[in-house]
Amino acid sequence: VARQKPMDLFKPLRVHFIGEEGVDAGGVQKEFFALLCEELTNSQLFEYHEETRLYWFRPDQICSGAPVADSDSATLDPEFLAELTLVGICFGLAIYNQNLLGIPFPIAAYKLLLDSSENCPKLSLKDLENLSPTTASSLRSLLYYDETP
Repeated sequence: VARQKPMDLFKPLRVHFIGEEGVDAGGVQKEFFALLCEELTNSQLFEYHEETRLYWFRPDQICSGAPVADSDSATLDPEFLAELTLVGICFGLAIYNQNLLGIPFPIAAYKLLLDSSENCPKLSLKDLENLSPTTASSLRSLLYYDETP
């Protein structure tokens, strides 16, 4: 998929499973994307948050050579970036071919997709709360902690 010409990605997708007969009238395509989503959720790219039943990128996979919190000096691991690019292409193909994906992401993921320029939207504690309410609550407590007796 990643090696296709960009214009080829705008053609209707036809899926054929090796060893299976059948014409792709949409059902085979849906099965393909369902299997893809299952593989992605079992991969090392995303972690599942039990509390909210959402997926997010695994922090330990994102950066190489710098702590994740230090975004000024952190660099994306090239292999991870290539995998994310492939995932993005596959997600784009699914949406373009009118297939719903079975991977629930928090609102923050869609905010980042809407503005992928250098001026990324600022994510807030409320966005974290959507993904992990317990973590957000703990950070909020630290933020408003008053140590005076």
